[in-house]
Amino acid sequence: MIRRITQLFLAISVLNLLFPEASFAQQAAKVTNGGDEQAGESELLSPTYFHRMQAADLADSEGGDLVFTVRGIVRNADGEPVAGAVVVLCESSTHRLSSDFRNSKRQIGAHTVGMVDDMFARKRTNQDGRFQFTQVIAPSVPEKYSKEWNWLVAASSPSGDFAWQEIERSYAGSKTIKKNVIMTLRRSKPITGTVLSVSGESVAGALVRLGSIDQIIPDRDYASTIDRFDANGSSFQLFQYSDGHGEFVFPAVPEGLTARLFASHPDHQFRDYRVATTDQLPDRLGGNRALTN
Repeated sequence: MIRRITQLFLAISVLNLLFPEASFAQQAAKVTNGGDEQAGESELLSPTYFHRMQAADLADSEGGDLVFTVRGIVRNADGEPVAGAVVVLCESSTHRLSSDFRNSKRQIGAHTVGMVDDMFARKRTNQDGRFQFTQVIAPSVPEKYSKEWNWLVAASSPSGDFAWQEIERSYAGSKTIKKNVIMTLRRSKPITGTVLSVSGESVAGALVRLGSIDQIIPDRDYASTIDRFDANGSSFQLFQYSDGHGEFVFPAVPEGLTARLFASHPDHQFRDYRVATTDQLPDRLGGNRALTN
């Protein structure tokens, strides 16, 4: 029987805490859904961008004629170089999802999710925080969306801090693109929450998804800004199951922004939420759909 949930996160907070990375790596490798272990799902269940970017399948670049040479350095929010960060070249996922929707379905237990392979090259930074991609061919672009297509470089530290930067917009034919970039990782805050039924009971085994992140815009719930990171149907989406108490955690989400949260469960229906990773909110934000501590 399907029961509509009018309040998805009756208890949700954004806390300035530190969580041991090893415990979340173990959680991603062995996940329970209502007490039953879900074999073969660990590559899609990731608590941080660092884990997800390491595990994601890379897109096939056959037939592409856009060539990238990108070199740069990854720094933390204090300006210090970050060794061992994972860096990827990727494309904005929305148009890829629209052009190949039938082939974008992935299965996580009983849940069907939309996901495209939007990362197409991957590196790790050296001891000086430096990385280099040399003559990497990007996947081909459907003509229908060629003017709206865009490409990015994204980076994440082992602690989960995240950064992204656009390196090219619009496709007009074969081209070689050379870029030098400085990636400054954003400080992070964890998002913790509890999935509850309309009667206040905890919901175990709900699949919680963290999607696109963007700036805070009062009264404009679905508006996008230039600082938006598009995770619509993306391999960057983060997934976690709620535990036996209905609780979940994403330990490192860029602070000062908003994040889209979604949940699914075979016995319940949920609406999406927009969560602000900041202690300071404007007077109104998207019809009271954003929550903070």
